[in-house]
Amino acid sequence: MREGCLRGRGRRAGTDGEDRMATLLAHIRIKPGQETRFEELQRWLWRHTHASEPDCRRYEFFRGAEPGSYYGLL
Repeated sequence: MREGCLRGRGRRAGTDGEDRMATLLAHIRIKPGQETRFEELQRWLWRHTHASEPDCRRYEFFRGAEPGSYYGLL
């Protein structure tokens, strides 16, 4: 499994000299009736990101339990 999306920017060396990364968890609410379009856009963004950003370690979206609720893990 891949973890975190980094490309130069966003990486910080820790005090031990190891690279560190940040992870972002976003809760997203989509307007009613726009769920299909949102999912289409997320599929396109996922493919494009993984094809053009070789250092991308995590880029995931999940449907929440509530209608129109999604989570992004970046």
